[in-house]
Amino acid sequence: KTTRWPFSLLRSLKPGGKYVTVGGSLGQLLMLVLVGRLLSALTGKSLRMLLLKPNIGLKEVGALFSQGKIKPVIDGPYSLEEVPEQLALFGRGEHQGKIVITLRT
Repeated sequence: KTTRWPFSLLRSLKPGGKYVTVGGSLGQLLMLVLVGRLLSALTGKSLRMLLLKPNIGLKEVGALFSQGKIKPVIDGPYSLEEVPEQLALFGRGEHQGKIVITLRT
């Protein structure tokens, strides 16, 4: 979760760049809705919010998982160096399940 306001990220965007958020605090989201278009028009940089619909059938899927009738498919883990190759596979639809990347510090 980012603690920065979307507008503070404008300077890191190239001209014509886009910042898209999936969530944030209520204040951040309200500011984005209220002044995002104005800032986009003034700067040429786009501030957007991705809205997701609630998952439908999640209880049924959870029950199937609990009963052992379905299982998640995990692809990886892969190292950070392998990310470009894995993103290419993902882009071509050749991946198997969720791709997991391991970051070591």
